[in-house]
Amino acid sequence: MKFLSKEGLAPAAIKQCMDGMYGEASASYSTVKEWAKQFRLGSESFEDEPREGRPLEVVTEENIRRIEEELLSDRQLTRKEISVRLEIPKTTVIRIIREHLHMKKVSARSVEDEPHEGRPLEVVIEENIRRIEEELLSDRWLTLKEISVRLEIPKTTVIRIIHEHLHMKKVSARSIEDEPHEGRPLEVVTEENIRHIEEELLSDRRLTLKEISVRLEIPKTTVIWIIHEHLHMKKVSARWVPRLLSSVQKEHHLTCCQKILELFHGNQKQVLESIVTGDETMVLYYDPLTKSESMEWHKPGEALPRKAKVTQSAKKIMATIFWDCRGILLIDFKDRNTAVNAAYCAPLMHKLHDTIKEKRRGMLSRGVHLLHDNAAVHTVAVAKAAVKECGFEEIEHPPYSPDLAPSDYYLFSKLKKDLWGKKFYDDEEIKTAVMEHFADKKPEYFLKGIELLVQRCEKCVEIKGDYIEKQQSCFISVTLKSWSGWKLLDPTVLHLRRRLRVTCPQISGTSVVLW
Repeated sequence: MKFLSKEGLAPAAIKQCMDGMYGEASASYSTVKEWAKQFRLGSESFEDEPREGRPLEVVTEENIRRIEEELLSDRQLTRKEISVRLEIPKTTVIRIIREHLHMKKVSARSVEDEPHEGRPLEVVIEENIRRIEEELLSDRWLTLKEISVRLEIPKTTVIRIIHEHLHMKKVSARSIEDEPHEGRPLEVVTEENIRHIEEELLSDRRLTLKEISVRLEIPKTTVIWIIHEHLHMKKVSARWVPRLLSSVQKEHHLTCCQKILELFHGNQKQVLESIVTGDETMVLYYDPLTKSESMEWHKPGEALPRKAKVTQSAKKIMATIFWDCRGILLIDFKDRNTAVNAAYCAPLMHKLHDTIKEKRRGMLSRGVHLLHDNAAVHTVAVAKAAVKECGFEEIEHPPYSPDLAPSDYYLFSKLKKDLWGKKFYDDEEIKTAVMEHFADKKPEYFLKGIELLVQRCEKCVEIKGDYIEKQQSCFISVTLKSWSGWKLLDPTVLHLRRRLRVTCPQISGTSVVLW
């Protein structure tokens, strides 16, 4: 494998050679691909390199103290960041946080308290207790929300008074005998009902479980059972894509991917080193953290954090970034009140040419493959002429295809994730932050983004030119309220869910994640 990798063969070709020699005993494709990558980067051994200072037993008082100090200094640190900072395995970090520090990560609760005129400071008073009791005794079917609205008392106070002062709870009428139902069969999971439910779902895939139950007069629990256990269907939401591709556009998509794969065939290393890619992106003055990203580490008993709801800033700056498998080549920040047109892009090509000549000695003589999207400013005659004058060979990029642009699917997403939650007050602060983001990145970081292009092109060819789906982990969800479309469940996932229900009934809640 080392010899074939040094010869420049692609992982797929190496896998084919090994299958011919070793048959079923050969390594998997993912293993071959990983080893080939290590050999290309100059690795000669797969033994773990010794690391100075790492103790044999990493769960020590010293490491517990260091991890606690890190968490208390920045409660939004991820376990991976702690592991990298302290050079402690991630599994050990998780163990120390859970078993020794007894901490967990929680999200802040957004609050927007509005002033309430006339609301007493102390709402748990004898007068309110008496009024709530009278309401409950006059109508025992009242809900907590209805009582709260009628008496103008917060719902939380209503709950507290009912539980702690009135010692009351809501119970349903209990009867051992089933009430008679006209026309209802003794066995509701029948071939007839399965057929009826399937017809309803196929006629309108957005029906809710309750609507199906009411239409067919079948209990909701039976509807759920039939959909899951007999029809093997689940409700899914539509995935947003840049455009619904026509058959002609899919064919163009497929053709472009095949051309890229032909370019890589036989000399993948040389082509990877010759690709220069780039695109424009907007950098906001403030892009707030999502709720999941702002989660913090807290010990039991500590007060939960709160945060106000914020929105993205309207002020922003446009950055044009060109890079290759070894790092950033050129970052150009557009001046304000400057139009993005051919007059802007053409000089930028000449500037890129000079930068490559300075930073990558010999690259221009070996040939440069330029990969950028087919936006209007890149396809006009002036821009095309500038590319030709610089001696670049353009790689054809299909329209509406951010899934095949390394800057879109790799570089920009990581840049903006790093800038989440940071506030900038002028253009210079943004420029400094962008430069600092890329300053400590190693060549392997950029090489990975270019290498992903090969995998994505292979996937695009496999799915006949359609958009590439996101990588999905093995996730089983039985949450019913947020679904918006019915789809067949994978038989393997369905089998795992059944096994979990039998072996672990205590986790049969709204969702189960399999790692």
